[in-house]
Amino acid sequence: MRLQLSKVAEFISAGGQFVPEEEAQAYSIDSRTVGPGQLFFAVKGERLDGHDFVEQALEKKAARSPAPLAKPPQKKRSRMC
Repeated sequence: MRLQLSKVAEFISAGGQFVPEEEAQAYSIDSRTVGPGQLFFAVKGERLDGHDFVEQALEKKAARSPAPLAKPPQKKRSRMC
């Protein structure tokens, strides 16, 4: 599944700097399984917070993560890193 970053950003009301035409090849919510060219969604769960693993996902060459590298304050807007 190809995901155009501009469409993802529009859908989740994300801002930040990214190439709008760039496409992610797939997506993952698990930083252990995210691969090159995939989009990583940081999800906060009961035990773990995906925001703690954004940097790890980017090190695995994930295309982007629509979350800041640090845990965000309670905001309504996301950011594409």
